[in-house]
Amino acid sequence: SSGQSDVFLAQLELTRVLEREIELNARYKSVEKSLISILMTGHNCITLDKGGINKDILTSVLAIGSMEGYIKDAMQFNPILKEKEVALSIKENLRQLKRLSYYPDFSITGAYGRRFGDKPTGEKRPDFASLLVSLNIPLFYKDKQRQEVLSASQDIMSIKYAIESIKDDITGKIKALYEQYSGIYRQQRLYETTIIPKARATLDAIRASYLAGNADILALFKAELMLYKFEEARVNLISNAQKILAKLSTLIGRDIQGDK
Repeated sequence: SSGQSDVFLAQLELTRVLEREIELNARYKSVEKSLISILMTGHNCITLDKGGINKDILTSVLAIGSMEGYIKDAMQFNPILKEKEVALSIKENLRQLKRLSYYPDFSITGAYGRRFGDKPTGEKRPDFASLLVSLNIPLFYKDKQRQEVLSASQDIMSIKYAIESIKDDITGKIKALYEQYSGIYRQQRLYETTIIPKARATLDAIRASYLAGNADILALFKAELMLYKFEEARVNLISNAQKILAKLSTLIGRDIQGDK
């Protein structure tokens, strides 16, 4: 009969929901073990709240700053880029030192001596002063010095090319991640402002109709399951958005959580 079919279908949907619950519980245990391993602490030292939503947990995908601003920040704060720029500065200073070795080394020393006593003629002996100038001209190391300067210049060009490549890579990755985040943000807003409110309104209407005897329990169950799936999809969007924010923060070199 139609009633028995509805019951069987309802039981089938309930089985799917229970299967999903088992899967989520398994994922919860996996995340808990990962946290314990990362924090290197005991099981009783951390608590994952199962009841309700923690106030520190995001319940929406937040708006963030401009893509151009993040690219500009990355050029300033990205740790890999900063490391290369420091290496470039060291190489440039080294080349300058190599160039200075072309010039001769000067050293000047002076001495003053005072004489005591008189000459046989009875005159006083004059004091004397001496000045010594030494000059080290690198005649035999010119070719070697030129090669050292050339090698330093080649190292500098290599680092400059690497820096430009890193900048292009960072820019491309930020643009891609930003577009992904923007898409998730729009999706989440659609769920939040349209899809989920309509699903709730549909559920409320079917529930009222069911209580009035004008709808079967399967329709009610399907409406509840649909709302659950939409809520789950929205939570997954928030989770994915947080992962993208973490990647963006790593690329930029600073935490961008809360940027607008």
